[in-house]
Amino acid sequence: MLKWIVGVAGVVFFFVFFILGDAGHGTLSGPTSAVGGFAVIVLGLAAYFIPTMLGWEKRDRTAIFLLNLFLGWTLVGWVVALVWAVKYEAPEGAR
Repeated sequence: MLKWIVGVAGVVFFFVFFILGDAGHGTLSGPTSAVGGFAVIVLGLAAYFIPTMLGWEKRDRTAIFLLNLFLGWTLVGWVVALVWAVKYEAPEGAR
């Protein structure tokens, strides 16, 4: 999990400082702005669906996905989906 978070942080750092900032020159013109805009959209969608990605191995993954999809735009819905995704789930034999 920690490696995943560090990897995502590295990608975000790369896109923010090199692609969006045109390698540090501070201009957003030409094809770089298109690539930067696409990167912002992709990273935004990835951040929006973090609860779904974290809860993908759970029994309730469809419900987590639907909550995230329809109510994730509210901060409360996104946080509830995130908490549900990371909440401990006891194995079925242990109940």
